[in-house]
Amino acid sequence: MKQRFTTFDISASVQDLQKLIGFRLANIYDISHKTFLLKFQKPDHKELLLIESGTRIHTTEYTRDKQQTPSNFNSKLRKHLKTRRLTKLSQIGADRRIDMQFGDGEFAYHIILEFFAAGNIILTDHTMKILKLQRVVELEESTIQVNSIYDVGQVAEFAPITTEALSNALSTSEQKSDKVIEEYSTVTPLKGFNKKKSKKKTATVKSILRTALGPNYGPAFVDHAIAISGVDPQYSDFKELLESGSQNFANLLKGFEETDKLALSCLSSKQKGYIVGERFIDDKNGRESLTYEEFHPFHPHNCSAQKEILEFESFDAAVDDFFSKVESQKLELKARQAEQNAIKKLDSVKQNSANQIRNFQMSQEKKQLMASAIENNLELVDSAIHTIRSFLASGMDWLDLKNLVQEERENGNPVALIITGFKFELGMITLTLSDPSYEEDLDDSDSDVNSTDSEASDEQQETHNDTVKRKPTTITLDVDIYQSAFSNARSYYEEKKLAVQKEKKTIIASVKAMEHAEQKIMKTLQATESKQSTITKFRPPYWFEKFLWFISTENYLIVGGRDATQNEQLITKYMKKEDTIVFCDMDNATIALIKKLPDSEGDENTTKGFKAVPQATLMQASTMSICMSKAWDSKIVTSAYWIQSTQVSKKSAIGDALPIGVFSVNGKKNYLPTVQLLYGIALMFEVDEVSAERHLSERRPWLRDGYVAEENEVRNVESLIEMEESNVSDLLAFSNPNPDQQVETDGANNDSVPVQETETMEIQDDVEITELDDLDKGIKSDEDNINSHTEDLKQQNMTTKQRRGAKKNGAGTIEQNFDTVSIAESSQSNKNTAIPRGKKAKMKKIKAKYADQDEEEKQMMLELLGSAKGPQPKGKKAKAQVAKSKELSQKIERSGPKTTSSTKQEKLHDTKQAVPKLLTDDFEVPFTNLNQLTGQPDENDVITGCLPVCAPWIALQKYKYKLKILPGSSKRGKAAKQALHSFITLGEKLKVSESEITHIKDIPEQEWINTMISKVKLVTQNKK
Repeated sequence: MKQRFTTFDISASVQDLQKLIGFRLANIYDISHKTFLLKFQKPDHKELLLIESGTRIHTTEYTRDKQQTPSNFNSKLRKHLKTRRLTKLSQIGADRRIDMQFGDGEFAYHIILEFFAAGNIILTDHTMKILKLQRVVELEESTIQVNSIYDVGQVAEFAPITTEALSNALSTSEQKSDKVIEEYSTVTPLKGFNKKKSKKKTATVKSILRTALGPNYGPAFVDHAIAISGVDPQYSDFKELLESGSQNFANLLKGFEETDKLALSCLSSKQKGYIVGERFIDDKNGRESLTYEEFHPFHPHNCSAQKEILEFESFDAAVDDFFSKVESQKLELKARQAEQNAIKKLDSVKQNSANQIRNFQMSQEKKQLMASAIENNLELVDSAIHTIRSFLASGMDWLDLKNLVQEERENGNPVALIITGFKFELGMITLTLSDPSYEEDLDDSDSDVNSTDSEASDEQQETHNDTVKRKPTTITLDVDIYQSAFSNARSYYEEKKLAVQKEKKTIIASVKAMEHAEQKIMKTLQATESKQSTITKFRPPYWFEKFLWFISTENYLIVGGRDATQNEQLITKYMKKEDTIVFCDMDNATIALIKKLPDSEGDENTTKGFKAVPQATLMQASTMSICMSKAWDSKIVTSAYWIQSTQVSKKSAIGDALPIGVFSVNGKKNYLPTVQLLYGIALMFEVDEVSAERHLSERRPWLRDGYVAEENEVRNVESLIEMEESNVSDLLAFSNPNPDQQVETDGANNDSVPVQETETMEIQDDVEITELDDLDKGIKSDEDNINSHTEDLKQQNMTTKQRRGAKKNGAGTIEQNFDTVSIAESSQSNKNTAIPRGKKAKMKKIKAKYADQDEEEKQMMLELLGSAKGPQPKGKKAKAQVAKSKELSQKIERSGPKTTSSTKQEKLHDTKQAVPKLLTDDFEVPFTNLNQLTGQPDENDVITGCLPVCAPWIALQKYKYKLKILPGSSKRGKAAKQALHSFITLGEKLKVSESEITHIKDIPEQEWINTMISKVKLVTQNKK
């Protein structure tokens, strides 16, 4: 298997890597002590470059596990190269060396990559002084080390083949071809040992040309040239080749000339990539797989018919696929070996337990036989015990006693015949008795033989005789000479009972030991799997994944900012005229931008299926905005409102540019009902275009059979808004706003005349009269009811029934223009507010008293009374800023719009120019085909990726993998791990395809953490 780059592989790779020029180096990661991952970035685009010292260099689409802490060499590279731009990448001549230059002039740094010998990575400055290197190399004349000058030396250039060069290569090998090259084994045989037979090998065209031309071409190119020429690689008649007019020589020369053209092409232009592999069937699972063997920047001609050649668009892509698959196969082999080792350990524990139980069972059988043997020979055993005991009692020596028993055995004494050994130190003797089990079998066999017919076959008789021969006839046992035969038999029975008890205890203990061993081995296996590095294909992220996002049930994309900077980016960069914004009046609330993306590139119909944003999508976006605010931590149930993108501006009331994350809203706010703090996390699968057609109706209700659009879904947004011109804007801070800026804004708004401070008002004839204070309370309570301000709701005098009626009749749109309020709106609020009994007479008196008063007189009277000032700012700093803003606005009014002489006016003009423009077409939102994202993968789908998503629970009802999220105390990392484990368990329980499980496991841990929200409580699906 080919494992490292050749000269022309490097040339082809350098041509492909020219696309990295102009990228900035964002970071460098350690994969191993010899492998590094360089992350290059451009706006909205990044590339990963993998460098293995002495082996390979290529961009990669696969992610690999990185080491937690950088090595010393990596830290030095980061220090000098991080954030620098790659300005040059070239091959040094035709050598296996690459020069990567970062920066220009005196601030330039170089990385020299050597792909010969053991390889090396060298960092130098613009003078080629070595700052850091991976390994020190000692040469004959000098040493490559830190602070020395890296000498490029004589650069080797590619020399095309000539007739003379080819002739010299063959002629220098002519003498070698006449001799027999004997290759002995690497171990020299010692004296006295037979020498191994030497292998005889004859020089061939292939071996000779590889040796002579290999440094210039490389083995692959030499083999390719021989294959093109048609000459047999094993041809060995060099005399015929060197003769003038040799056809084989001419064919070889032509083959090398063709190879020269291919080599020059690799040095100057991009090449396609080719991988040579061979298919085989796995014996375990029976699946057919392809094993990669070689990679080339050209189409090889010397492949056999059993080989398979894969073609890629670029050599860089082919190399990435080759090495990534080889690495994944190695990791799979390691995982398989670890699993096999765990199984072996478990089998060993099982075997030990089984052996212990078997030993106890054999011991029981043996004790049973011994006791039975003693019982069958009680008299004989008692005689032997008494005889030995009497001789010992008389003081006979042990040796004399042994000799006496031996003499009696020779004389045929039956008692002496059963005594076969003595253990006087233990007070025991060894007896040999007839085996009772053998006698029982023998009796049974004899009875069977006698009971059979006289004409029984000889075969059955021989079988019976063999059975008798296989059985032992005697059994040896030890008896205590100080006990009777019956007592010895009872002792053996007790030992048998003890063995039975031990067997039971052993069985119980073995079960526990097995469970403990399984748990321990599984934990070790899981720890090994978690520590093992994995290789997964990198999924290009969508543009909205850096934001908070989800897809509504009507296929609208809702995007929210994670902080003030992202909110600013959403409004100024991604917001378009047809978009809708949802927001709530809570601290740290996020903007929810509703986008209807086209179904295909060039599709301008962005509201297909709906004339307006459906109510369900608005409610889901409202849930997102509220759950991402402080309401989630405080567990406050509130409501949000929606506006059109044309109502948002970056200008304040006096024309100044607002800070980052703060915007002004002109016109009406369309309030929505309150929502629950109910969120969820789910999985969306990315499928190919063919599989996406099966899921078109999942988030498109108008494509389903029998669907009829409701009235609230086909309402036109513009007909609901009915915006009126307004000179006053409300500031919305999507992050924590500056208190000073709030005070200044309130001061600007307080210049207008609030409704509740009005003392005189023109009333129509059809409006019932009440006190002005009560009318003011009714209007304010209606507004506060929709805004869900709890403190104001406590102060109102409305009943529950009246509050429900106010919600129904109060309209979804409340005009936020405090300069003028229409009489019709006031009348409607008056009608919706129940007037207490006895107030009508006072309203009639007020109407008669202020019937002749106009707006100017009313304003003058309010100013005199001081009721039009509204809530005043507290603190010296706040009052000073309000006074300063009033003074500046008065100077602007006095100077007029055409006056430009004042310095402050010029500054104001400059600030107006600095206000960013919204709803421009300078940036085009990248096309995103939401059809390829589904939460309900099918068995026949071709899954290309998987990504987690956090969304309102109502939007995740039809998802296959989902978990409910409630406000809690768990951190994002812990919750993300729990969600991953729950999804994998659910997939295994549902017995889904391996593709689904694999893609779920391939989601990076950081992606899970970035998606999960903080301070949560996960509710698993098995809980009710």
